[in-house]
Amino acid sequence: MAEQDREGMVKAILNVKNFYGSRYHTSGPKAGRSFADHFVNVALVSYQLAKLCESLGILSPEHVKLSFYAGLIHDTNKIFESTLRQSADLESIRQILERLDVNDEDVRRDESLKILQACVGLHQTSGLSGMELLFNKGVFDEKVKILTRIVKFADKFDNFKDADLSIDDSLKASCEIVLEELSELTNKKFQFTHLFYFKLKEYRGALTEIIYEVMNRLLEEKFEMVAIARFPNGTVYLSKRRVTFDEQSYKQFVDELSDEILNDSPFANAVADAAATFSQTGVRFSDSAFELDWRSLLSRILSVSRKSKYEASAVFVDGLRKLFDKLKEGLSEKSEEYRKARAMFKEIIGVDPDELPRSGKLEAIYSKISEKISIENDQLDEIVQKLMSLEEVYRTFQSKQKSPTLQAVMREYLESTLELNGFWLPRSEIFKNAFAHYGRYETTCSVCGMSAEKDRIIEIRSAESPDLKVQYFTNRLTAHAKKEPRRMVCQFCRLQFLATKVKLPFSSEKEVLFILIPSNFYPQEFLEILKKSHDELQNAPSKGTRAKIPQNIMNLIYGPAGTSKKLPHTVFGNMTYFSFTSSAADSWQKLATLATLHAVRIVRNLPVRVLVTTDVLLLQDDIEFSSDVYIKDLPAVAQKILESSSSMDMWAQFAEYLDDGRVLENFFEFVKQPSNIDRAALVGRLWGETIRNDVAFNLFRIFGGDEMREIQEMAKLARNWAHRRTNSPKVSDHQYLKPFTDAFSAVRKFDPKLGEDEKVLEALLLESVSRSLPENAGIDQAKAFVDEFLNFLKTIGNGDLLRGREILIADFSKYKNVFLGNVRLISLERKVQGEKSGEEGEPDGSEKSSS
Repeated sequence: MAEQDREGMVKAILNVKNFYGSRYHTSGPKAGRSFADHFVNVALVSYQLAKLCESLGILSPEHVKLSFYAGLIHDTNKIFESTLRQSADLESIRQILERLDVNDEDVRRDESLKILQACVGLHQTSGLSGMELLFNKGVFDEKVKILTRIVKFADKFDNFKDADLSIDDSLKASCEIVLEELSELTNKKFQFTHLFYFKLKEYRGALTEIIYEVMNRLLEEKFEMVAIARFPNGTVYLSKRRVTFDEQSYKQFVDELSDEILNDSPFANAVADAAATFSQTGVRFSDSAFELDWRSLLSRILSVSRKSKYEASAVFVDGLRKLFDKLKEGLSEKSEEYRKARAMFKEIIGVDPDELPRSGKLEAIYSKISEKISIENDQLDEIVQKLMSLEEVYRTFQSKQKSPTLQAVMREYLESTLELNGFWLPRSEIFKNAFAHYGRYETTCSVCGMSAEKDRIIEIRSAESPDLKVQYFTNRLTAHAKKEPRRMVCQFCRLQFLATKVKLPFSSEKEVLFILIPSNFYPQEFLEILKKSHDELQNAPSKGTRAKIPQNIMNLIYGPAGTSKKLPHTVFGNMTYFSFTSSAADSWQKLATLATLHAVRIVRNLPVRVLVTTDVLLLQDDIEFSSDVYIKDLPAVAQKILESSSSMDMWAQFAEYLDDGRVLENFFEFVKQPSNIDRAALVGRLWGETIRNDVAFNLFRIFGGDEMREIQEMAKLARNWAHRRTNSPKVSDHQYLKPFTDAFSAVRKFDPKLGEDEKVLEALLLESVSRSLPENAGIDQAKAFVDEFLNFLKTIGNGDLLRGREILIADFSKYKNVFLGNVRLISLERKVQGEKSGEEGEPDGSEKSSS
C-alpha cells in the first residue's frame, strides 16, 4: 500500500468516527454499537481479505483500495436513514465520499463509483437484485463480483461479538457459505473457506497477550491460517481446511505451545533474570532458579557477580556456596551426589564450602572470602566451564524438587483456559482444590484469590514479581502496592509476574497504563496501521516533528505523552497498551484527570473502550466494564468529565488542544471550575496572553461562552463603540469593557432596600452607559445595551432581577471575562471574514470603524 493511500485510509477512519460515532444501532446483534465502529470493522476486514486475494493473484491493487472504501460506506441506508434502493445511487455515494474528505481520484472517478455502488447494493442477502442483472449483462467483470462477496462476508462477520464462534453456529455457517462463493468465483484460487478460533476463558494482562502472540505465530506456521479479527478474549482466523481437536491432539498442541512460550527469548530472559539477583544479603535465588539448566544458572550467578560493586570473584564464590547449600538440602549431605559435588568445589575453588563465612556484613564476608581463595576475576569463565562436570548431579537434584516446574504450571494454566475451535479440557480438580483449601492464608493467592495445595502457593518474594519491595507486617494492602507486605501468590500469578516483566516494564510511579479494548474486535489490518504509525513516530528525527506528521493515529493515541523525548512503551495485541505520563501532572489527582481527558479524546476518535490503571497485574474483572471509559481510583474532581455523553464529548473536544503546551499547563484549572461559564471566563482571562488567539477562540466556543445571547449582543455594541471612539487600530481591553464596567457601577449604586425598583435601575444604567457612547451615536444604542443588560441580570437570576444583581456582584470578574471573550470572539470572526473576502484584516483581531 502506498504511503498516501494509507494516509487517506486513516483520514477516512477518523472522519467516519467523527461523523457517525454518535449514531448507534438500536436493535439486532450490533445494538449499542456505533455506526462508525461497524463501518470501520467492515472496511478493514474487507481490505485484508482483498489483500489476501491480491497476494494470490486474484485482485489488482486498485480493487484492494476500493474494497476498503466499499466497506466504509456499505450501509448507505443507515447513513441517509432510507432504504438501500433509495440510497445506493451514485450521487449519494459521491456525497458520502466528499463528507469523509476522500480526495483520491482513483476512488472518485465514475467507474470506481459504479463498483462501490455494486458492493453497496449486494452486501446484504436481500440486496438489490438489479445489480446481479448487470453482472449477467457483462457491465462488471468477475473481479467486481469478488469484491461484492468480500464486503458481504465482512458485513456478516461483524455480527460476532465474541471470539467464540460456536455461540452462533448459523452465523458461522453463513459466513463460510460466502467464503465458498468467493472460492467458486476465483476458480478455487482462494482456498480459505473455513473459520477457526481460539479463546482464553480468563484474562491475565501481559500473560494473555504473550499467549495470543505465540498462538498466532504457531497457528500460522502449523496450519497456514490467517488472523482476521482479534477479540479481547481470543482470535479468529481464516483456514484452508477444517481443523478439529480431540484430547490427544489438544494436549500435544498445548505442550508445543507451552514450550514455545517458555523458550521465547523475552520470556526465557525474564525467567533467567529473576533466577538469581543481588540483594542486601548477597546473591539470592528465586523459586524459578532451579528450573534453569546448569549452565544457565552458573552463567546467571556470574553475571550478577560482575554487576555488583564488590569483588566479582568473592561474590561468585559466595553465590556458588549458597547454590551448593541448596544441593546439600535437596540431595542430603551424605548422598554420593553431594559428596562428589563438594569434592569438586574444593578442588576448583581451593576451599571447602562449609569453611566459607556465612554471617556478618557483606563487605566483611567478601573480604574474608577473598583471603581464602586465590582466584582472579578473569578466571571465572574457566571455573564455570570446569563446574559443568557436575551437570548430572544437578539434574538429580532437579528431579527431587517437590514444587511444580514452570513448564508444568504453564501447561496446567493453558489447559485450564484455552479453547481451540470448541474443544477444551475441563479441569475439575482445580475447583475441588479451591474448595478444599479455601480461606486459609497460606493456601490462598492474595492477587487473584485462587486457593490450592501448599506447593502451588508461594511467597510473593519468590514469585519474580515486577519491582515489588517486600515488607513483613500485614496481608491487607492492595495488589501491586509499591510497599509490598508478606503475601502468598499462586503459580498462575507467578507466570503473570514473569510475563509482566517481559511485556509491561513500568518503572515510574508517575505513570499510568492505558489499555485500549476494541469495542468489538481489532481487524488485523487495524493493528498493522497502528504499528506502522508507531514506527513512523519512532523514526522521526525529533519530538517536535512528530506532531507535524499528518494522519498518524498514534499521535492521536499518545496525545501529550507523545511529545516526550522517548515514546511511551507500547504493546500491540488483542488489546493495545501504552504508558502515559506528563510533566504537567505532579500529583495523582492531576495525572488521573489528564488521563481521563485523554481517554475521552481517544474514544471519540477510535472504535475502542479505554481502561486507565496503575496496576499492571490485570485480571478479568479489570476489563469487564460497560462504559466507554473506566479510570481506576478516579478522583472526584475528574468524575464530572465522565458524568454524561455530552460532557464526555465536550471534554474530548477540549482534549484536542492539550498538544498546545499552554493549554496543557492550565488543564487542571479548567477541570476544577464549577461550571462551563466559569471555564469560558477562564478562557477569556487567558486569551491572547497565555493561550493563542486561534486556540482560545475554539475553547471559548467549546465551553459555551458564546451562548449567552445578552452578553454577545452587548459585546457587539461595546466593540463597535470602542473602535469609533479612537483612531488607533489597536483598542485596549479597558475600552472594550468600559460600558460593561460602567453598567456594573450602576448596579452597585442601585439599592432595592431603599425601595428602588427596575425603573430606577434602568435609569441608572442608561446614565452610566451613555458615557461610553462615541460621538454622533444616538441614545437608542445606549438603550439597546441597557435592555440587554437587564435581560442578562434576569437570565443569571433565573427570572429574578434582584437575584441576578446579587450574583453579578459576587461574580463580576467571571462575567467580565466572558464579556471580554465575546468581544475577542467577534473580532476574530470579523478578521477571518475580512481575509476570506480579500479585505485587510486588523491586528489582534480588531476591525477599524468606518465612521
